[in-house]
Amino acid sequence: MAHTEEFRRRRDALSHLGIVEHHLIRDRTLSVFDICERLIPVQDAVLNLEHDISLDRQSVMKINNLVTRALGQPDGSFEREDDWQSFVSGLEDAGGFEADPHHASGWILSSLYWDHLTVCRFASAWFFTDAFRVKYRIPPLQLVPQDIGAFLDSLSGSGPPIYDGQTFFPDEYGP
Repeated sequence: MAHTEEFRRRRDALSHLGIVEHHLIRDRTLSVFDICERLIPVQDAVLNLEHDISLDRQSVMKINNLVTRALGQPDGSFEREDDWQSFVSGLEDAGGFEADPHHASGWILSSLYWDHLTVCRFASAWFFTDAFRVKYRIPPLQLVPQDIGAFLDSLSGSGPPIYDGQTFFPDEYGP
């Protein structure tokens, strides 16, 4: 993709993913810009998965593998599958994603990031959440650079030691 204005706009829109993954991955040869540029085609692929996405391990790993391969990272694994199944059952008991998609978005992103993914956790959890949002005709998550600190602070509050994704609302940090 040539470095057109559209390319720069899309790369900049993924800067939050690039910044966080730059801190999480072990490959120090990739810059934040490199990561963002490599994630553009992943985002395109993910947003076209709306009919092929479900709350199963395979769907999560399909997106995780797209991210890890784009960033030249080893394939990750899905941990604590029984906990994920319990999470999905609880979400379905509460009416499913469509009952409260904005709240469910936070639960899904937090749960995948903190409990289930081992590599490229942030970008994979973000893109999986976006795929589900698009499936239900809800715009993808957005995060502006000036809100990244507050967003990550809120995400941290949804993780260890309390693991309370119910208090994490990623929609609060978009434009």
